[in-house]
Amino acid sequence: MATNREIERDALVALVNANMVGSGLPLQACYGYQDAKSWPGKQSPVLIISSGGSERIKNAASTGGWITTFYFHADAFVLYADDTWTEADCEDRLDLIDVELFELLQANSHSKKKYNPGRSTAGSVVISGEEYRRERTPIEVSIYKA
Repeated sequence: MATNREIERDALVALVNANMVGSGLPLQACYGYQDAKSWPGKQSPVLIISSGGSERIKNAASTGGWITTFYFHADAFVLYADDTWTEADCEDRLDLIDVELFELLQANSHSKKKYNPGRSTAGSVVISGEEYRRERTPIEVSIYKA
């Protein structure tokens, strides 16, 4: 049976929620979808993990095995500034999310599943009249089946 991308997206969201969301951690929330009811405007920083494609290739190192790679977008949204949050706070938080996400993915890679973050890109977006910095990190999740 083929590996389901939804299961891997949900697992990635659960991993981030368990390790990067909460008091004293860099994120207020992580979703596997755009949560329009509670965000934007009510939570920052937020990480949205969405599907970005799939690839399945025959594993030449085994008979009948496959390497499945799922591609995801991890979009960090951080409020740019307000009365208590400065532009420097925003940039510092983007940097912290970047390094902690990388370390989390590396710590949870093993022989059957590898997380590989790619080159991120950053910019600004206006959502509901508020400016946010957005950093998109592509993540490849490769699953090896014998």
